[in-house]
Amino acid sequence: MDSTDIAWLAGLLEGEGYFYSRNAGVDHYGRQYLYPAITLGMTDEDVVKRAAILFGNVKCSIAQITKGGKNFYRCVISGSRAAELMTKLLPYMGIRRSKKIQDILESYGNRDRTNNTRGTNTWKIRKLRKEETPP
Repeated sequence: MDSTDIAWLAGLLEGEGYFYSRNAGVDHYGRQYLYPAITLGMTDEDVVKRAAILFGNVKCSIAQITKGGKNFYRCVISGSRAAELMTKLLPYMGIRRSKKIQDILESYGNRDRTNNTRGTNTWKIRKLRKEETPP
């Protein structure tokens, strides 16, 4: 994505986009996991499709039909791809959106990734089950 595309997308998202942290749930330690997301929604299908391509070829959907009978199109990007895109958009955004993006990226960057023990615990459980099974 070149600087013209980034500037175009930043202008569009400044007016029509929504930057937020999406709740991914709570782990067994009670920690809440949030990850960054960007949503664009509007009635101009061609504009939303172009943005979806710049988002990384995400799918567009018809979210609803407006009171005037027009289709309302929406595309969403989330997770690490959204964080990367937010970082690229940040220099082009206004004060309010820049603050929001910085807060989202800061909370995402401060996640405790060191306790990702899901695979380790699964391995330990399988090992214990094998040891309990008589020969």
